[in-house]
Amino acid sequence: MRTSLVAVLVLALIPAAAIGQAKKKMVCWTDDNGVRACGDTVPPQYAKKEREIRNEQGVVIDTKAREKTPEELAAEAKAAEAAKLAKDAAEQAAGYDRYLTQSFSKVTDLEAARDERLITIKGRLSLAERSLSDSEKTLADLRKRTENARAEGKEPDAKLTKTLKEFETGVAEGQAAVSALKVERVNLLAKYEKDIARYRELRGLPVEVKLDNTALIAAAQEFFAKYVALTKAFDPKLTELYAPTAAISNRRTDTKGMTKELGFTGRDWRKRLREAMPVAQERKDLSTFSEVRYALEDYRVRVTGTRFSELKKFASPFVLLVGPNSDGRWFIYEERIETKE
Repeated sequence: MRTSLVAVLVLALIPAAAIGQAKKKMVCWTDDNGVRACGDTVPPQYAKKEREIRNEQGVVIDTKAREKTPEELAAEAKAAEAAKLAKDAAEQAAGYDRYLTQSFSKVTDLEAARDERLITIKGRLSLAERSLSDSEKTLADLRKRTENARAEGKEPDAKLTKTLKEFETGVAEGQAAVSALKVERVNLLAKYEKDIARYRELRGLPVEVKLDNTALIAAAQEFFAKYVALTKAFDPKLTELYAPTAAISNRRTDTKGMTKELGFTGRDWRKRLREAMPVAQERKDLSTFSEVRYALEDYRVRVTGTRFSELKKFASPFVLLVGPNSDGRWFIYEERIETKE
C-alpha cells in the first residue's frame, strides 16, 4: 500500500511535457517552392506561413493561419472602419426617422417649423443688409472726403484715414455676414425639403408635386385673383387663405398722422379679419388693387402692388408672400399692408 502511494507521488511530479513525449506531434508546412514538408519544428523562414499540426497517426489536430501582410492588415482595418461608419450612419438615419415621425404629427407641422426658422433668418438678413447699406454709404462719403483732400493737394488727416480703414473692414465683414445668411437660408430650405420628402415617405403619403417657375407664377396669379374676389365680397373664407404661421405686418396711421407698426400671426389675423369684415361691409370699405407684380422668392411668389381704399381715399403699397404647401394647397405666408384710421 505504501509503495503504491509513492508511485502516485512520483508520477505527479513528472512534468507534463515529459508525459506528452509519448504522443509525438509533427508540423507540416509548404516551402517557397510549393513543396510540402513536415518535421518536429518549423524552420524560421516559414514560421509566418500557414501550417498544420498532426498527431502520430498523421491526422490534422490544429491549423495555424499564416500571418497577414501589413497591406492585408491595413485593408482589413479600412474595411472595418467603413463598416463601422456605415453602421453608425444607418443608426443615425433610423434615429432621425424616429425624430421626424414622433415630433411631427402631419406635414404642415414640419412646414410651420421651417417657416418659423425662415422668418428668423429673414429678420437677421434684413438687419444685416440695412447695416451694410448704411456702412457702404458712410464709406462712400469717407472716400469722397479723402479724394477731395488729395485733389486740394492735402494729405488726409490720420483720423480720417483710420476711420476709412475701419469702415472698409466693416463693409467687408458686413458683406460676408449677408452672404453667410443667404447660404444659411438656402441650406435650411434644402434641409426641410429633404425632411418633408422623407416624412411623406415614412407616412406613406403621395410624393409632393412641384411646380416649375412658369406654373408657379400662373398659380400665384390665380390665387391672388381669388384673394381679391373674397376681399371685395367681404367673404369670411378669405381668412382661410392665411397660414396659421403667417407673419402679418400692419403699418397704421392715426388721425394725427402718427404711425404705429403692428404685428400678428396668421392665426391672430384670421380672428381679427372675421371680426372686422361685417363692419367693413357695412361701411362699404372696398379696396382696389393696381400695379400688381409677381416675383419668385425661394419656392414661393412675392406679390407686390398698390392698394386703394375707396372709403378713405388712401393709396398704399402692399406685399404678399404666397405659395403652396407640400400637399399643393396655397396660403398667404406673409403680408405687409398700410392702413389709415
